[in-house]
Amino acid sequence: MTTQSSRRALQLRLWALFMFFFIPGLLMASWATRTPAIRDLLALSTAEMGVVLFGLSVGSMSGILCSAWLVKRFGTRKVIRTTMSFAVLGMLVLSLALWVTSAPLFAFGLAIFGASFGSAINVEGAAIEREMNKTVLPMMHGFYSFGTLFGAGVGMAVTGFGLPAAPHILAAALVAILPIAIAIRAIPDGTGKNAAEAAHGEAKGLPVWRDAQLLLIGVIVAADSLLEGILLTIIIVLVLCLLFTIAVRSASKGALA
Repeated sequence: MTTQSSRRALQLRLWALFMFFFIPGLLMASWATRTPAIRDLLALSTAEMGVVLFGLSVGSMSGILCSAWLVKRFGTRKVIRTTMSFAVLGMLVLSLALWVTSAPLFAFGLAIFGASFGSAINVEGAAIEREMNKTVLPMMHGFYSFGTLFGAGVGMAVTGFGLPAAPHILAAALVAILPIAIAIRAIPDGTGKNAAEAAHGEAKGLPVWRDAQLLLIGVIVAADSLLEGILLTIIIVLVLCLLFTIAVRSASKGALA
């Protein structure tokens, strides 16, 4: 492989990672912005909706805890392909749950969607950073935020036009399939798995509970997850405010007429 073709492959790999950060953000915001409509459609109280949303936590914790082992066993390419498939499948199950108005099925769909969370794309991003000799992971995570912003904007727009939540979520899932199928081709096989094999036999480091640097990284990740949850809550509140404003204006026009 020539230097030029190698550089082009690395650029394609980088843009593929941008897409793999963007799509989960888009899908997350697509259903999160429809939470009020979902709660009404499933006829749930606020507390019951909280129990249903717990399915997302169960799925995400399972995905995160299994991710490191899966990357070591199969490499990032296979894990990314699987997790992206879980994200799309979860969205399809969410849409089906709304069509049949089943809260347990919706919770199951959230668990499937949550299982798409993991460290594989971060491991791949770190490998790209080493090969490019430049910092790109913050930009990749920025694409996740961009995806949530774009998904929230679309969600508010279709809500304003009166599109039901089920077809909206279904459309978001279908739109994500082609970009995933194209982007995964740019990810080389063996990343993560090769690194694990190279590290095999080396001296073990400190236990996890004694590694201060690793624990600090864990605190930062936990704070980041908390912030993302707060931002999603703000998005939902903004959607509710928008819907309330639209309803008030419509009622005012009706009264004047």
